[in-house]
Amino acid sequence: MLKRQRGFTFILAIICVVIIGIAATSAITLWSTSVKREKEAEMIYRLDKVRTALKNFKSKYNRYPSHLEELLVNKYVRNSYLTDPTTGKEWAPVYATLSEGYGIKDIHSVSEEIAVKTKAGKEAKQSEF
Repeated sequence: MLKRQRGFTFILAIICVVIIGIAATSAITLWSTSVKREKEAEMIYRLDKVRTALKNFKSKYNRYPSHLEELLVNKYVRNSYLTDPTTGKEWAPVYATLSEGYGIKDIHSVSEEIAVKTKAGKEAKQSEF
């Protein structure tokens, strides 16, 4: 009878280890997704701030800035807004054509990752950033 109990205890211990492993894997996946969503929310926030600053700069000076640092000098944005939180690099500029008045008219992320969600709550496409 004692050998039978040892076998049952061993099988129960293996089942517990498997359950704990599954729970840990799920927790890690949820945590990494949560971190990614936080970074994406911060990215969307910074994009909105810089895009608003670009519009305000254009309306005040009747031209687009030639580089993003002009937004800092004129105190339109904070220094931290000029970097993409998902990559830690500067935003990729989108230049206006000569007919639009050459300069930086928009920015986007250089991240290769696919977004989890957009601010509208829908699945994102890379072109939206």
